[in-house]
Amino acid sequence: HQYTPIKRERESFEDFEAFKIMTEFWVSNAKHWCKHCKVWMQGDKVSIQKHESGKRHLETVLEYKRDKREAQQGVSKNEAEVAKQLKEIERAAAAAVAGDIASGAVRYTAAASTYGIAGKPQAGRPPPPPPRRAPP
Repeated sequence: HQYTPIKRERESFEDFEAFKIMTEFWVSNAKHWCKHCKVWMQGDKVSIQKHESGKRHLETVLEYKRDKREAQQGVSKNEAEVAKQLKEIERAAAAAVAGDIASGAVRYTAAASTYGIAGKPQAGRPPPPPPRRAPP
C-alpha cells in the first residue's frame, strides 16, 4: 500500500459559496430552564425527561410543594386570627357605645337605631337617606 498525498487545490467558487451560506444561518440549540432546581439544560425532550426523573429534581419539587402548602396554611391561620380580633374589637366598641348611650354622653338618634350599635343596618329597615346639601 503506497501513501498518496492528498492534493490541496484551491476550492472552487461554488464550494466556497455553499460554505459561506451554511455559516450564515447558524442556529443555537435551545436551552431549558428548570425553575425548581434553577439550572439550565439541553432543550431536547430526552434531556428534560432525564432531568425531571432525577433524584435532585424530584426532591426539589417535593420541597417546593411542601413550602407552598405550609405558606397557604399560614395565610389561612392569619386570616382566621385577624377575623377573630376584628370580632373582639367590634364587640368592645359596641359595649363602649352602649355604655356611652346609657350614661347620656352620646345622644341616641334615629340613625343610631337604624344602624344599631355595631353600625350594621337592622333587618327590615332601609338605611336613612343621605343629608341634603344646602343650596349655594
